Amino acid sequence: MSSRKWTTEASCARGVPFWRMFSVHAVLDEDQRPLGEHRAPAGLEGAAPTQLKECPYAGSRYRHALPMNANALRQMAQHWNDIAAGIAFLHDAFREPRSELTLPQLWRLLAAAAVLPSYLLHRTQPAVGPSPLKAFVAAIYKASLGIKYMLEQQLVQDVLAGRPVHRPADAERLSALSESSGVLVGLEQVCAAPANMIADTMRAFVRGGEPGAAARSALAGILGPLEPFRAFTRAACDLYSALLAFSTLGARLQSDLESVLAVPVPASQSRESGPLIQGLSVEVSMSLTIGMRRICWPFARLGEARCGEMLKAFCEIVSGEEGPRNVAALRAALDSADAARSRAILAQQLESELAPQVAERRVRESLGHACDLLAAYCHLESAVWTALRQAERRLNEVLGRDHAAGETASVLAGYCAVSVWNTASQGLGVRLASEPESGTVRCGEGRVRAMRACVAEPMGG
Repeated sequence: MSSRKWTTEASCARGVPFWRMFSVHAVLDEDQRPLGEHRAPAGLEGAAPTQLKECPYAGSRYRHALPMNANALRQMAQHWNDIAAGIAFLHDAFREPRSELTLPQLWRLLAAAAVLPSYLLHRTQPAVGPSPLKAFVAAIYKASLGIKYMLEQQLVQDVLAGRPVHRPADAERLSALSESSGVLVGLEQVCAAPANMIADTMRAFVRGGEPGAAARSALAGILGPLEPFRAFTRAACDLYSALLAFSTLGARLQSDLESVLAVPVPASQSRESGPLIQGLSVEVSMSLTIGMRRICWPFARLGEARCGEMLKAFCEIVSGEEGPRNVAALRAALDSADAARSRAILAQQLESELAPQVAERRVRESLGHACDLLAAYCHLESAVWTALRQAERRLNEVLGRDHAAGETASVLAGYCAVSVWNTASQGLGVRLASEPESGTVRCGEGRVRAMRACVAEPMGG
């Protein structure tokens, strides 16, 4: 498979769909290492070989059956001074003046590092040109993903327990958490960084660097003016909030549908940590949303009101005050009288189309309830599609690009849509799928065209 070319297409400035914007696993840096490392496609053209070794570090990784990536460790060690200075530069750029970094601020700083390659890849002014991504920038990006993933697990526990999250980030406590939480052991590899490198990286993100370190960073010259990058990061965080709301509320509907249609979920298919099922691939192909299902499923298992409270609390971590407002706007749109009427119409149309195609009597008795859930899901999909398009437009505007056309709706299946429709197809014995952009639901050989009637009001942005 060919690697992604490091060009900006500034001459045409076409809009980039959000899912493509943040899919950078196949991008090669100046060392020819893929940004995604083990997540990069197999046989990636031009990629340097990867040496896997047994892990020698004490603790959960010691001589683990899963290997560690020796090349990724070597890259961190070789470029450490530039990495530390670059993290210090980002820390100073995103920290509130004269204040300690709080846990939500740390999450947003890590999100900024996670979207940094996407910003550099797709911006049109100043053009990046044909040069590959600097190795130290790639290393900052890779380090941020692991810490962000770990921090999210802590924040989910805090939100569920009602603990205050707006507290100062503690680098030492977070370093210790990296071992005790189990995040150093992944599904395919263990973390290659020794404990002292993990601690130093954590301190750099939480505290910044020594006086003058940020000013010496080569990242300052690469990034140029900071405000466009800050705006890009804010839009990316709002996009994350919309996807988290969609994933969480969609997961609740999926669980209800599984119960109504008596569709078994294999024990091996853990919601949070098991093998990825078809349809969740977009989550892990986008660096921004890796691990999102570990957030949405604990919330989705709660009662409706409690789930909504937890979702608002986490979206405040992600997007500040805009997060809860956007969730509230989505909820209000879904609960409006017009929405209820359009859902009822769509549910009747779905039931009318499906009834002749459902063979099993037990399933026919549950068909009405199932169609109510499917209509609710279609409404959710339509509302979130509107919010995603808004965030996508903002991202492209910051990059100096036109609006992306046409490709956003299809990738909603990468979160829970394919799981929802697969559940319905399995339970009803009829193949179903949605096409949000055209306002169509495919029901076996037939189609229902009613989704345009239930598009919710746009979320604020």
